[in-house]
Amino acid sequence: MSLIDCGPTVVTPSTPVAPYADGAWHMVTATWDKTAYATLYVDGVQKARVLDSGCYATNMQGVDKFYIGAYPDVTGLQPQSGYFFSGSMSDVRIFNRELTATEINSFYIN
Repeated sequence: MSLIDCGPTVVTPSTPVAPYADGAWHMVTATWDKTAYATLYVDGVQKARVLDSGCYATNMQGVDKFYIGAYPDVTGLQPQSGYFFSGSMSDVRIFNRELTATEINSFYIN
């Protein structure tokens, strides 16, 4: 599971996050702290925290494409054929700040 992917650069957890193929809904949350780190939560629990090696280390200004559920091609300009999320998504939200672990857990519980 990639946490950040900006074209040719992919940031993935050093410890793999197991796939969830149990037929149940799961809440997946990714945060980015604008300094250096991206964090992945599944069902309100932190699963990975990785150093962003420069993709969006300061801000996302100039980012013209942002994919959720698709894997960009090597140019980062369009989704790569055959690399789309296979499942359903509901209640997708994008915030203009990093959510805290407490806020993420609260969304999961409620």
